[in-house]
Amino acid sequence: MADLNRHTQLFPEDSRLELRAYMQCCSMIDRHFNFPQFHNGLLFHVLLFNLSNLTEEELASLTDKRRIQYLYEDAKELMRFGFGTLDIEEMGIHLVDQLMNTLTQMNRLAGKFQCLLR
Repeated sequence: MADLNRHTQLFPEDSRLELRAYMQCCSMIDRHFNFPQFHNGLLFHVLLFNLSNLTEEELASLTDKRRIQYLYEDAKELMRFGFGTLDIEEMGIHLVDQLMNTLTQMNRLAGKFQCLLR
């Protein structure tokens, strides 16, 4: 943790469990989601329409949830097509939902860190 806090106080000293969870998320992304940088647009397009990070209240407020889910599935197909001959299983494209869940968890942990630093 000292290495991460070397230049600025990113993580409070009393947040070891949250830090461990955050680092596990980073390791999971590194291990399963090694997308070439030129595919970032395709990945962003998929993440844009993913609803797994929304709360129940946010989901209820959507006016056309079915259309967004269709766009999400379409975006995943576009990503598969865009990856072409690359080894999709190795790239983790089949785990895009898990990637979104991991990013959501990291966002929540970062929010906890912000609260602890105040």
